[in-house]
Amino acid sequence: MKNPVEKIFELNKPFVYFHTHVIDQPVLDWALAAGKSLEVDMSMDKNGQIFIGHPLSFYEFKKLPPPANLPFDQVIRQIKDSGLYLVLDCKDARALPRAQAIIQDLGSERCLMHAWADALLFKPYPKEIEIEPHWKFEDLPLAEILKTKAAIGVPLVISTRGLTLARLEDEGDAILDKIIKTASGKIDAVSLHLPAGEVAPMSVMQKLLDNGIMTLFNLDQVPASARPSVFIGSTDFIEQASDPKDFR
Repeated sequence: MKNPVEKIFELNKPFVYFHTHVIDQPVLDWALAAGKSLEVDMSMDKNGQIFIGHPLSFYEFKKLPPPANLPFDQVIRQIKDSGLYLVLDCKDARALPRAQAIIQDLGSERCLMHAWADALLFKPYPKEIEIEPHWKFEDLPLAEILKTKAAIGVPLVISTRGLTLARLEDEGDAILDKIIKTASGKIDAVSLHLPAGEVAPMSVMQKLLDNGIMTLFNLDQVPASARPSVFIGSTDFIEQASDPKDFR
């Protein structure tokens, strides 16, 4: 059985997964009942314990309490038992070995891995982008991410940092050349991670597609008219998520 991400081009339709920052029991039950997908953020505390969420410095910076998420192992166990498609967002390089073991256990055909990568940090950052302390944990070495991908054959999405719509308009060719050189043949999709409310031009997403690289974006923030023919999407509304069975 192929991974849905590997069937996107063949079927000429996007794959959209369920995204949430809160995984308490009601949310997990909801996702399990829908039988589609679930993104799980994977961070590590100072004691080496893995938990669901951003690095703790994210919540300190935002002056927010950490979400009351379920224990990481409990969620992964229920995902495995249910057959749910897992999107594993690894936010700490120390967690990569565990991420690899989880994907091997579930099977790479039912997983997608996402991470931020040092090779696609577009520095110096524009003045409108505030540097946040948790980025030092989230920005993983691309070489280590690719080792994990090579070992288990899981589809991979990498996020960029430091891009804005204005920057794409001013430096688009150089930015795209760097992304294509970095991602081609190694990375399935790239999230341009623009500020809230900004949508990448269709020409940018199409050039990436022409080089075999899809874009990842939040479906809820990009109108249908601004989407390419194929892409990987996330959504906060589970009814908008794809059914992996439709990609067999």
